[in-house]
Amino acid sequence: MNNLPTELYKNIFASLKVFELSILSKTDVFYRKLITEEIESRFIQCNRLKNFFNNTKEFHGLLNENCLLSGSMMIQFLLNETYSSCDVDIYITGETSDLPIIKFLEKEKYKYCPNDPLNAEYRHCSGILNIKTFYKKCKGWKQDFSLLKKVQLIISNNSTDIINNFDFNIAKNYYDGTTVFITESLATKTEIIFCDDIRKISKERLEKYLTRGFKFEISMDNQYSRDINHILIVDIFDQSPFNIDNSGSDIEHLESDGDDFY
Repeated sequence: MNNLPTELYKNIFASLKVFELSILSKTDVFYRKLITEEIESRFIQCNRLKNFFNNTKEFHGLLNENCLLSGSMMIQFLLNETYSSCDVDIYITGETSDLPIIKFLEKEKYKYCPNDPLNAEYRHCSGILNIKTFYKKCKGWKQDFSLLKKVQLIISNNSTDIINNFDFNIAKNYYDGTTVFITESLATKTEIIFCDDIRKISKERLEKYLTRGFKFEISMDNQYSRDINHILIVDIFDQSPFNIDNSGSDIEHLESDGDDFY
C-alpha cells in the first residue's frame, strides 16, 4: 500500500477526523510525515481558530513542547465539532515576562486583563503557577458577551502534568504543533467514572460535556453500570455537601471594571 500515489493518501486522509489521523500515524512510520502535514494544514485552515486569530499559521509556529494547545478548542479541532461557547486555552511550561505567545496576542489586538479572577474551571488543578487572561473586543460585545474573545495562558512548571491530571480523560488531549496527543475516552466520547469519585467532580463540568454529546458511565466493582444522565447528575449533587462557587465570573468583573483592561 505504501506504493500508492501521494494524492490518493491525501484523499483518504481528507475523509478522516483529526483524532483518527492521529491514531493512524502511530501505526506506520510511512504515514507519519504525511499525516503531520495534513494535521498542520487543517490547523491553519481551521475556521474556529480563525475566529480568534488572523494569523493561524504564526500561532501554529509558536506551539511546541512548552507551549501546548488543549481545552475545548482542541476537542473541537480533533472531533470536527463546534461548541457555542468556547475560549482558547494555551498551556505554558515555565513563567517568563517575555513569552513569544504574549507578543503574538498583542499583535492580534488582545489585551491582558491582570485582575481577571481565576476561572472556576481550573480550581481543581494543582500545580498551576499563574493564569494570564487576554480579551479581544469585537463590535457589539457589550450587548452580546459571546462576541468578547478570550484566550487564557495557563502557566505551570510542567504543562503535560497539568493536562494529564485533569479530572476527565476526555479532556487530556493536546497538540504541540507536531504531534497530537489524544485519549481513548475522547475517541469514543465516553468517560468512565468510578463511584467513589462522583462527588469529587464538578456538576458544571459534567453538564458541560453532556451538552456536547459526551457519554458518562459509572463503574461499580470494575463493571460498567448505567449511564449518567442529566437527572442523575442533579440528584447526585443535590444530595452532596460539595458546592461550586460561581461568583466573580469574568464577565461580571469586566462589567464592574468597565474598559480598564483595554
